[in-house]
Amino acid sequence: MGRKKNAEYYAQALCERQETKEYYMTRALEAFVNRLEYTCEDVDAGCLDFFDPSYLERCIFFSGSATVWYDPILQSYRCGDVLPRGTWDIYGNPTTWFTQPVNGSPQVELSTDNAVIVYDSSANNRPGTNASYVNPARMCEHIVNDMCDLHTARNVNVSSLAVPLIITGPPGQQLTLQNRVQQIDTGTKYIFVADDTDTGNKIEALRTECVNNIASFSTELDKEWAELLTYLGINNANVFKAERLTDDEVNANNEQLSMKARAVIKARQDAFDKLASMGHPQIKVNWIGGSAGLGNGIEEDYTEQDTEKEEVKNDGDSDSTTV
Repeated sequence: MGRKKNAEYYAQALCERQETKEYYMTRALEAFVNRLEYTCEDVDAGCLDFFDPSYLERCIFFSGSATVWYDPILQSYRCGDVLPRGTWDIYGNPTTWFTQPVNGSPQVELSTDNAVIVYDSSANNRPGTNASYVNPARMCEHIVNDMCDLHTARNVNVSSLAVPLIITGPPGQQLTLQNRVQQIDTGTKYIFVADDTDTGNKIEALRTECVNNIASFSTELDKEWAELLTYLGINNANVFKAERLTDDEVNANNEQLSMKARAVIKARQDAFDKLASMGHPQIKVNWIGGSAGLGNGIEEDYTEQDTEKEEVKNDGDSDSTTV
């Protein structure tokens, strides 16, 4: 009977932990999906009519990559998961692959001639490699597991504080003890009991002396969540008022956020620039998640950097051709 009860408690604890994990992973996915927006420079082109940016981001979140191609029949971009069952180049990049529409439609065969593979950043692994399991979802899961531990510890602390007394008494007196507890709960002003100390029927109340650590656990949870947002490149403002960060610490955090945001934009913008070079409409990737206090200026900074690099390259080419 005792083993069965313990098994039930263990199963319930596992279910509660899984629910907690799903809660934080859902919040992480929502933050991931809503960092970016995709716009077409030609508003009349209709090239995004059948393109679902949230589905693209979900594919990248769970798989680490997604594919985008231009459908000439629909005259719109489409996206989907990458099924790397084709060929690879010498660097492990797929040159042919498939994608499977979620509605059960036939698989679509794609290649570098008519489609691109989009990663979350250049650090993401390529589909089909041994390390392809490293994706944003698993990176977030690493932090979320720590958050689940803190969440559970905080709940245990709350439960312990809710049961401040342990009442002991002689066998056969359980009903009497329950009646006494009910009298206390209902606000009975005076409770009369018989003095049975001489017979050994003594009733005692033991205090658990549980320390209230709820604030500490909540603070640690906030820190873990801030770390997750930092990984996503989203400004978390370091909202710990009890901590006074120096300017150097704030700047270091901002630089980390800015680097991540630029890497995220670059990975996607490079993919759509390649599609545009195939003669398809140009798509602009914009950052809307807020990062490092730079607001929406990150994508402009990224574009300016590319423009400067192109100008330097052109100047170099001009110099080399001058006699």
